Amino acid sequence: MRRYFGTMLLTAVLICLSVAAAQDVSGAGTNDPDLDAWNRHIQTGREMFAAGNVEQALQEFIAASEINPRHVDTFIMIANCHSSMGNFEASNEVLTTILNDNPAYHPARMFRANNYSAMNRFDLAVEDITHVLEDRPELPQIWLERANCYGMMEQYSLAISDLTHAIELDSMNFQYFAFRAEIYSYKGDLQSAIEDYTHAIALNPEHPMLYLNLSNIYFGTQDFEPALAVLEDGLEHFPGNPDIINNRAGVLLGKERYGESIEDYNYLVGLDSLNALVLNNRGYALARVGHYDAALADLNLSLELEPDAHYTYDSRAYTYAAMGDLDNAIVDYTRAIELMPAMGEYYFRRGNVYLQMGDRERALQDFNDAVERGYAEAVNAINELEAAQE
Repeated sequence: MRRYFGTMLLTAVLICLSVAAAQDVSGAGTNDPDLDAWNRHIQTGREMFAAGNVEQALQEFIAASEINPRHVDTFIMIANCHSSMGNFEASNEVLTTILNDNPAYHPARMFRANNYSAMNRFDLAVEDITHVLEDRPELPQIWLERANCYGMMEQYSLAISDLTHAIELDSMNFQYFAFRAEIYSYKGDLQSAIEDYTHAIALNPEHPMLYLNLSNIYFGTQDFEPALAVLEDGLEHFPGNPDIINNRAGVLLGKERYGESIEDYNYLVGLDSLNALVLNNRGYALARVGHYDAALADLNLSLELEPDAHYTYDSRAYTYAAMGDLDNAIVDYTRAIELMPAMGEYYFRRGNVYLQMGDRERALQDFNDAVERGYAEAVNAINELEAAQE
């Protein structure tokens, strides 16, 4: 599962940093030499950080902390530098020091949770976030952050519970519905996922990923009509969006509307003529309408770009078989199986080619191998073949 909407560096932490920035860091003098020096180090550190010179920024913030070791925001900046360089343990050492002095300083605790998440220690992140929630249960974003950790831990029911709390607190935030939809889809509750994605789109129709995710759920269940309707709606808001057009091309391919699918793939190839997956898909669609030479041109180029793409060998094998070149079809199906031996469908398809060649023994073996790998459609082929042999 992916991390949702980036990392967990919360608004509270950013506010904390902005408070420090709001202090006198302009370089103007004060009557306090120590404060002037602290300001200079903070200003220089922020400029260095903004320019990408994180190590130099870190040294400036450390110098500032030595002048005023009680200014907590300086240590937050030090922790931020460590995190930006991937030194999450060093960052957490700083944050733990802050929390030992002030356990109720939630920005530091959420920052530490973010570091734990980056370290894939989601259990520790949950502990920190839970501590914050005990004091600030009215903040929906905190529920979202813990739900994200639960999701990464595949504790989907807990993630859904937290997201439901977030929605109860803020029912107008589309992100909460979208994330809960994602969790529902991982949990296998596709109807609830559809409902949440639909609600998220109603709240924010200007987010293209929502249309893509919802259409993917419909596509995954072979429910092509609503998938197509969602994508057409998305294209009304985002005309020419290549991701949405790519999904539409796939749905049209699934509906066997090959001509329209090819039109979409032509558009995508015009945007990127070296996209191996798009070339594979267009090649397969071309083969389905009998344009074999054009199909082979696409599929050969696709394999030059991605020589280990098992699905492209599958597409080219289909093309060869449709052309009557059964020997090359066997070669390509065999290569697809070598690359993806768990794909039962490839055995089934190769078995059908063997059957066309009159090799019933190899066909039967492939059909049995397909069934062993969960491809149930091969059962009927086995029964028919065995019945014909009796």
